[in-house]
Amino acid sequence: MLRFEKYAVQTLGFVLIVIGIFLVILGLIGGSYRYSGPPCAYPGCPPPWYWWLPGASFFSGIGLTLVGIILLIISRGMKPKQKTDAPITQTPQMSESRITSSQSRKRKLRKEIVLYLRDKL
Repeated sequence: MLRFEKYAVQTLGFVLIVIGIFLVILGLIGGSYRYSGPPCAYPGCPPPWYWWLPGASFFSGIGLTLVGIILLIISRGMKPKQKTDAPITQTPQMSESRITSSQSRKRKLRKEIVLYLRDKL
């Protein structure tokens, strides 16, 4: 079975925490809407979607936040995936023509500096 990398689990946990906090706030702000229409028959009116939406978003937000916190705690104990013991570094790759042109510019600049200093002294 494929194991997840440390940083992937951390990112997933952080995203779940952010979405969970957003849903909790939505559940707290979006209070229930009071129905003021005509009364319903004997079994009563089935609650419309906007009556259960704040409660569902509140509890799912709490659940997502808890799962995100658990993922962050789990990821702290994991080791990052690396193939070697050497640190991962990115070195810029320069072509040979760029290297020779930069070296030739440096040589020309050195010659100009030497000639300028000879004239001044």
